[in-house]
Amino acid sequence: MRILGKILNVSILSLINKISEKIKQMRYASHSHQKVFDWNWGSTNFNRIALVNFLVSSTKGWNAEYLEIGCAGNDLFDSVAAKNKVGVDPVGGGTKRTTSDEFFVKNEKQFDVIFVDGLHEYE
Repeated sequence: MRILGKILNVSILSLINKISEKIKQMRYASHSHQKVFDWNWGSTNFNRIALVNFLVSSTKGWNAEYLEIGCAGNDLFDSVAAKNKVGVDPVGGGTKRTTSDEFFVKNEKQFDVIFVDGLHEYE
């Protein structure tokens, strides 16, 4: 009986998780790009700089609001063709010297394109 209860509990939880994920996908679908990028990144000669600039040009171009989390040496940040850029990094690069958690507590701005590449830790 315990095993059946555990199986049902896991099955119900996985079903709830799937439904929740589908609701999120439907809720935010209007904010996503309609194209799926199913590329072999190693053979396309198309990197993150090109991808971010493509996404910026697909929104408002030069007038797009761009946010980058984790700027480090500014390799990407300096290469993005948008005049309204915010870069968040607690150590170096970007325009805001803070953590992303601290930034989002105070932020009220909306962005057209966001690139997240910060805090590479498991936790």
